Parts: sequence; structure tokens; C-alpha cells
Amino acid sequence: MKIAVMAIILLVSSAGRAAANDAGGLQTDCAWWITFDKFDEVGIDPMLPKLSYVAGVYDGLVFGKSQIRDNFTFTRYETMSAALDRFCSDERNHRVPLVPALRVISMEIKGQSKDVIEKETRRLRDLASELTR
Repeated sequence: MKIAVMAIILLVSSAGRAAANDAGGLQTDCAWWITFDKFDEVGIDPMLPKLSYVAGVYDGLVFGKSQIRDNFTFTRYETMSAALDRFCSDERNHRVPLVPALRVISMEIKGQSKDVIEKETRRLRDLASELTR
């Protein structure tokens, strides 16, 4: 029971952080992503919310018949989650939204050049920086 209560509190606090942007929208960026690692503190595998998020994004792209779905690589959710862990571990990426981060990861998987990937990552960092001023 105690673990369930702690998990709910942690989830609510993570959701509160995610919703705490000035525009009133959900702010799902790398800083939010890394908060899922705190689930370990209450005995919950952080992969659960991470895989749920990635599955939700990909379900939305496919079932929503998104015009941008061709920009994404469809592979195992575990692979994409681990790649987001690596991308988000770079402090410079903390304000980068997760869906564009997944697109950059897809570019890597598809074999885009490192220069193109770095240019796009810098562009996303700059955009995120402008949006959070």
C-alpha cells in the first residue's frame, strides 16, 4: 500500500512538472523524461512510464495517420526508450521536446550523417531555449 501511495505521489508530481509551462500545455521534454528515473525510489521500474510514453507517441503517429510518421523509425519501444535515455542524459538537451528528440534518434537509426544530426540537434536546442525564455 505504501509503495502504491508513493508511486501515485511521484506520478502526480511528475505530471505537475510536465504541465508547468507558461502556455499551460504539457511540457514533455528531456527534463521531464529523466524524472521517470525517480520511480526506482518507490520500487517501480522506470521503464514502465517510459515505454508507455513511447508507445503512446508511436500509436498516435500510426493510428492518427500523422503526416509526419515517415520521419520516424519504427522499432522496439525498448530501443527507442534507451535511445531517449542517452539523448536526454546530455544536459544541453533537457529542454528539447521528446517527439522531436525521437525524430533525431530516428535519423540516427536511418543512418543520417553525424553532421546532419548534430545540426538538427542544435536547432532543436535553440528553439527550445527560445521557447523557455
